[in-house]
Amino acid sequence: MRFIFLLTAFSLGSCAQTGGPLLLAGGGDLSLEIFEKGIQLVQKEDVHVFIFPQASQREEAGFESAEAWLEAGAKTAHVANLSSPETNKKNWEEILNADILWFTGGSQLRLMEAVQKAQILPAIQQRWRQGAVVGGTSAGAAVMGSLIISGSAQPQPFMKGAMTTHRGFGLCPQFLVDQHFTQRNRHDRLLTAILDHSEVIGVGISERTVFVIQGNVATVWGDGPVHLYDARNANIPTIKVFQSAHDISFTLLKSGSSYSW
Repeated sequence: MRFIFLLTAFSLGSCAQTGGPLLLAGGGDLSLEIFEKGIQLVQKEDVHVFIFPQASQREEAGFESAEAWLEAGAKTAHVANLSSPETNKKNWEEILNADILWFTGGSQLRLMEAVQKAQILPAIQQRWRQGAVVGGTSAGAAVMGSLIISGSAQPQPFMKGAMTTHRGFGLCPQFLVDQHFTQRNRHDRLLTAILDHSEVIGVGISERTVFVIQGNVATVWGDGPVHLYDARNANIPTIKVFQSAHDISFTLLKSGSSYSW
């Protein structure tokens, strides 16, 4: 397997956005500055944040996130309750009135199950298309693409079909997002998935780092780095067991870097 290292421009071709900014955080302790920058993206004074903590099993996860957004300057920060059908109408109203929709960390599969059970994904997609900022950290970032990966490659990396994929929100369908990337050494699992799904670009986001997508520009906030694996133009032989590939492009983005396509 041969990599081409591209430390300059990263081209996504025609993968332009059709909604508001996306904030994809790799997990860890995000700085107050990152939340403040998220507030600034809204470009209005009274910013309303709606938080979804369902990826986490920690009861305090949503309230901790609300405190961070309020400290950063949000006017309100409400926590979604998806536990009963009676809250569905209120949740739809909150979503459609929010300026920022934020999803905490935990399990991306647990989060997707909760969102699908509450039948609120159409509202999330609608509000994003209207221009709302949508983002999340760790699991909350991993769900933003059309595909999600979770766990480890079974029975082992670089075997065809070893990295099971699941359906995500579909807000950035050109990307498959992985989190805690450098800290948990997740190169193998992301690349295994990308070789099976070469139509998408793998984005590995480090902790305390945010990959920000606005229109056709991607910017890195925080500590960095962000790794990107693009196999769309790679030579990937048709195989039954072990994966192989030639000419995968690898892009390494550092904090503060911005790229347009």
